[in-house]
Amino acid sequence: MYRLSAVTGQVRSLFTVVSDMTIREPAVSPDGDSVAYLSQPCTAAAGHPRTVTVRAVATGRERRISVPSASAGHVSWRGDDAELAIAVSFPGQQGGADAAGYVVVPADADGAQPRRTVRPAPDPGCLVTAAAFVAGAVSSGGAVSSGGAVATGADDIVLAEGCPDLVTPPARLVQRVGSGPDVRWHASTGLCPNGMTLASNPQGRLIVTSTASCGDREPVDVMQVWDAQHSREIGRYVNPMQFVTGST
Repeated sequence: MYRLSAVTGQVRSLFTVVSDMTIREPAVSPDGDSVAYLSQPCTAAAGHPRTVTVRAVATGRERRISVPSASAGHVSWRGDDAELAIAVSFPGQQGGADAAGYVVVPADADGAQPRRTVRPAPDPGCLVTAAAFVAGAVSSGGAVSSGGAVATGADDIVLAEGCPDLVTPPARLVQRVGSGPDVRWHASTGLCPNGMTLASNPQGRLIVTSTASCGDREPVDVMQVWDAQHSREIGRYVNPMQFVTGST
């Protein structure tokens, strides 16, 4: 893993993992002290669940976060470094209890998290493909509350949903109030849920990457910026040999 300065272009190596492990989708903590990434043994990558590794940049100390039988698909930091949101799926899904969802864990969590902590998609019949914290204090739109007053000011979680599965378009975005259960807004992206990634900035804007083709024709990868439920396209890539795999 390397750190690249967006200002100077200077590159420096942060760390190297052992030869049998992979690194995917690194997410740097807001304070810059830690990096969370998806990892799995590369000799068993086809069937081995991905876990989340959190590494302290200065000391090299690592923690691994997992959910039994689940594979992690996306990880995001809360703006104050206090929590992580992790999207998870169950490769051997046997029913509703194995539906793809997400967990919210303390940033200092370590080890396996109970299956009961997995939260489902808010829309019945949908599955969670990605989850990201966004600054809820600047998000517009009224919340649909399950009762009582709705708190404001804390970070919200935005979920990408596939309905009824993780390959059928279009994917939906759902912004929860905090980590749920109330919903602030939801909207259709027009993109495919499989391979979708989410990244946010401190102002609450969300960058969404995915493809518009869903495997039925040549890939057309797209990047969108979302400001609450309003979006605009900032990039479209039609070269079949060029793929967008993430953003930060």
